[in-house]
Amino acid sequence: MTSNILSDLGVQLSTINSLQTQQQNLQQLNEELSSGVQYSDLTDYSPTQASQLMNFNNGITQRQGYLSAMNTVNANLSVMSNSLTGLQSVIQQAIQAVNAAPTQAQAQSTGTEQQIQGMMSNFSFYLNTQSSPGDYVFNGSRNNTQPVINDISTITGTGAPTETMPFTAVTSPNLPTYDTEYPATDANAYTQSSVAIDSSLTLTYGVSSDNPAFQQMALGLRWAYAATNAPDEATYQTDMTNARTLLTGAETGVQALQSSVASSQATVTQTQALQNQDINDLTTQIDNIQQVDISSVGVKLTLLQTQLQASYSATAKLTQLSILNYL
Repeated sequence: MTSNILSDLGVQLSTINSLQTQQQNLQQLNEELSSGVQYSDLTDYSPTQASQLMNFNNGITQRQGYLSAMNTVNANLSVMSNSLTGLQSVIQQAIQAVNAAPTQAQAQSTGTEQQIQGMMSNFSFYLNTQSSPGDYVFNGSRNNTQPVINDISTITGTGAPTETMPFTAVTSPNLPTYDTEYPATDANAYTQSSVAIDSSLTLTYGVSSDNPAFQQMALGLRWAYAATNAPDEATYQTDMTNARTLLTGAETGVQALQSSVASSQATVTQTQALQNQDINDLTTQIDNIQQVDISSVGVKLTLLQTQLQASYSATAKLTQLSILNYL
């Protein structure tokens, strides 16, 4: 009888172990069904699959970093583009004002001086544009430094500019008279920004407030302002000719800058699309390894539940028989 009891206990232990395994399998299938992935831990995958998953996830993280950087760049480029559009409008208005006042008398009667003063204020306003507090988009790499003085009419007052004609641009590290750091020198004022937007692509972008086009614009406005306060008609005509020449050159220069910014925006947009596509491709490859076939899991789950029910029933019968044998 003792041997029968031991035999029954062995059968019960084996059945219980089988039940525990089935319960674990049931739990795993339920997790797969709820999460949609085979395992939550990389160590449960094969070494090859685990390595692939790590590489794919690292690739996604890297590309998300590029996208984040490009979002910041795009915001700055958008601000630059809007400001350049505003500056183009100011130049066009200035040229119209100069052409609408062929004589000093007409300039006085049409309020050309006041118009030019307003345009000089707008010059400073647009070039001191910030994408966020303290982040001046036209200041090169000078961090929080405001690049342009608030009123360029104060450089020489109503008198003629001291810069000689024909126009010669100030170059790095020297600064034009309207720069807030003038008469100091600072090569950082001319530095463009650069950012990695792909593993093998770095975008250099940005426009300095000390660009020759802006130098021409500022000087053109100052000559026009001086003309409205000229001592005689001959000086007026000379000053207005200088203003017209400089403003026309500035218009061409600012248009070129706008095209450059637009090209940078197009590069960012195109690269963003490629990075997003890469992320989608990598995500698909991850899914191919991790994702489970829901239909297949459902079938396995139903079968296992049936097996468990049978095991529970068999275990109960064995327990009853064991008790009877013991008695």
